Amino acid sequence: MKFNLNWEDKMLRNSGYNITGAARQYKYLITYSSDGGFTWPDSLYSEGYALINSTQIFHKKINLDSLMNLRTGLNVILRVTDILKPNRISTTLSLPVRLNKLTKARIDFVWDYSYPAGTLDVTGACADGVSRF
Repeated sequence: MKFNLNWEDKMLRNSGYNITGAARQYKYLITYSSDGGFTWPDSLYSEGYALINSTQIFHKKINLDSLMNLRTGLNVILRVTDILKPNRISTTLSLPVRLNKLTKARIDFVWDYSYPAGTLDVTGACADGVSRF
């Protein structure tokens, strides 16, 4: 399951942020929780520099399939924390996980004549390295 996470931040000149020329440093930690916010495993960082007084819109694609064992019925909360000012936190509402399922499929077992016919009807499928049913 993939989430497109977007957030924005105005690059103000405040203490705690490194300034280089006309740019201010930013560094965010993106975390997730699947237990109602009790635990927040670290997952992704977004960092760099942007022009002072500009409003930056950040985009991060999060592939939770690779981070956790997803199942339908699970709820996920995403959180963005400003590492340079840790009291600045933004959290999403609880997001329901809906896994894509194949709901309509028809499979027929038909003899493909790839080897001599037997006396029994085809009743199943096997994988023999050529990915055929």
